[in-house]
Amino acid sequence: MIIKGGILRKVTTLAIAIALSGSIFAQEVEFEFQWGGGSIKMEDLKEFNQYVGRRNPLETKKIEEYPPYFYYQPQISLHIKRFRVGIANTWQSSGSRYSLKDYSGEYTFDTRIKMYAPALYFGVVINPDNRFQISLINEGGIIVSGLTLSEELTLDSRQVLSESFDFKSTNGFIEPGVRFAYGFGFLRAIEAYINISYLKQFEGKGFHGTEEAEFYLYTPSDSQINPDWSGYRIGIGLTVNLSLLL
Repeated sequence: MIIKGGILRKVTTLAIAIALSGSIFAQEVEFEFQWGGGSIKMEDLKEFNQYVGRRNPLETKKIEEYPPYFYYQPQISLHIKRFRVGIANTWQSSGSRYSLKDYSGEYTFDTRIKMYAPALYFGVVINPDNRFQISLINEGGIIVSGLTLSEELTLDSRQVLSESFDFKSTNGFIEPGVRFAYGFGFLRAIEAYINISYLKQFEGKGFHGTEEAEFYLYTPSDSQINPDWSGYRIGIGLTVNLSLLL
């Protein structure tokens, strides 16, 4: 009986191990990289620029003001049947410039803003049995923004003014969207896709100085200045199924 009991325990342990390994291998680990662009709002910063421009004795001209720019996003996820869950990180930047230049010199007032946004990712495939697939997706996380204000004045080839101030801000966001993907190769080991989404940023701690003594940026209406990366986005990307290639 002792021998039979020992064999039974071994068989039971082996069965559990096989079940667990089957469950693990049923999940697919995927890596993807997305590149795209889209609109951004930055209403507080635009209001701040207008205020600075009105108070500036020089008749500066707006060269650019927070134009849409590219973003980059790597992601790693777990694909379980029709569901995807994972983590992602996005990088993006933009800025503005007001300038005046003539024979006597040049004046510039620049704002440069950049961000990175770690997030959790969730997606569900509507038609998992097709090679061309449509998915509903959503991301949620935080946006860490850095802002640099710089002002320079050059007269007769001599720099008479050069100042720069750094600020930071942290805000939450969600980004729902839809994804259109087409799989290539054996068992769809590689997938190309188009992603259309809308990023909604929530107000958080406004821009504050990065020095030990914190100070905040305010609009003329006396509210804290927040970045606002909200806007529509469209991106293209490539997904590699690591479980099938390794």
